[in-house]
Amino acid sequence: MRFWMRAASAAAVLITCAGSAAMACTSFVLPGPDGPVFATNLDNRLFEGLVYVNKRGMTKSGWEAGTTGEYARWPSRYGSVTFNFAGYQIAWAGMNEAGLVLSTMFLDETQVPDPDERPGLESGFWMQYQLDNCATVDDVVAAAGLVRMTKTVDHYLVCDARGAIAVIEFLDGRMAVHRGEELPFPVLTNHTYRRLVKSQRWWSFKRIFGERYPANPSLKRFQLAVRSVKSFDAEAAGTSVDAVDAAFRTLAEVSGQRVNGSPTQWSIVFDTGARLVHFRTRTHEPVRTLDFGSLDFAPETPVMMMDIHEKVSGGAAEALFPYSHERTLEHYLKFFEGYGSDVPPERTRQLVEYLESFHAWE
Repeated sequence: MRFWMRAASAAAVLITCAGSAAMACTSFVLPGPDGPVFATNLDNRLFEGLVYVNKRGMTKSGWEAGTTGEYARWPSRYGSVTFNFAGYQIAWAGMNEAGLVLSTMFLDETQVPDPDERPGLESGFWMQYQLDNCATVDDVVAAAGLVRMTKTVDHYLVCDARGAIAVIEFLDGRMAVHRGEELPFPVLTNHTYRRLVKSQRWWSFKRIFGERYPANPSLKRFQLAVRSVKSFDAEAAGTSVDAVDAAFRTLAEVSGQRVNGSPTQWSIVFDTGARLVHFRTRTHEPVRTLDFGSLDFAPETPVMMMDIHEKVSGGAAEALFPYSHERTLEHYLKFFEGYGSDVPPERTRQLVEYLESFHAWE
């Protein structure tokens, strides 16, 4: 039996857990002087995570065929830095060399498309596919014609270095994209985007009569983030450092600790213009930074990784170490255990070994 058929059940559990685990997340985009600044919180009872420096020029493939029997197979065009809640190649958020950024938030109404001729990819692996192949929001939308989302309980905020922003959702079996005039607020929480916008407008009216914010945490976080985004003056701020600082202040304001939700474990800010990734965690408050200019994305060099909670501050490149099978497998096993899944350790090991089999494009 081919590997991906054996690994499919483990992957399905992993994807479902990874999405439903993160049920109170917030993402938004601020304008920066050299490109958008994208900020996101992971709110969850689990806090473990790994950061990966993924290589360009690697051969990758999916494990779920379309109705024609074809599997997705591609060379990664871009290197990326990803934050992985579940494990290697299953991205929760990330930015690639072109400045494309994605993050994910739980959405209960999600319903993926029915099987068709397109090969399938599952949530975090679908996100890694986008970071591997796409430079712009237009590229991500166009990729829907090539691969199909097969399992997810999430929706996604996407932006690129040119300033394009989109919300991508899977509703009633179809991909829905909000961008341009259909995206009045570059913010996303845990309701459908249409519901979030409707609530924002309704509560803008109610505040005339002294009522402040809705009781629902997702709707409240959306409105708090919208307020911050609308009040941010990019010209007055002057530098991307100011935009990054403002992003972290807003992430603190909309954290689970502040807005009656599960605790915020990670706060991440992507500076697309400078290609910098800044992050802090609940267990270690100092901001750490990864500079794309100091990272090697060539396929001849090893994948690098680090524990997201590594006790460093400032430049975090010194905390990176070559890919470790043991650390990655341990993380996957701990992830499955944390959500009470019954995936056998041997099945998990097979999944990890399959993902590790990706090699330089030939």
